[in-house]
Amino acid sequence: MALVVAAVASQVIALVVWGHRSYLWVQGVEALVAAVAFAAFAIRYRVRDPRASRWPPLLPLAAIAASGGVKDLLVALDRPTPIWLVAILFGGVIWFALSSWFIWRAEPK
Repeated sequence: MALVVAAVASQVIALVVWGHRSYLWVQGVEALVAAVAFAAFAIRYRVRDPRASRWPPLLPLAAIAASGGVKDLLVALDRPTPIWLVAILFGGVIWFALSSWFIWRAEPK
């Protein structure tokens, strides 16, 4: 929880003190760091996953964070967002929704 508070505080400070472009840099870098953490936790957890579904909800979150982070950095650089990056972002969202649905159905109520 402390990391989330620190991340939000750094984004607010960057926005208020240095403006929107620096906010995008901070948000993009934080998203890329989160993507690495999500992927590492997902791979580590997959080895000992006790759930019946065995669907990896953290891997789609890693894809969403990574593509969102790259998108933020491209916007901060005044570059257009490529369509393939948008497709990866939306694909990650769909993957997360399907994974969540499969997990919800497979786990006992």
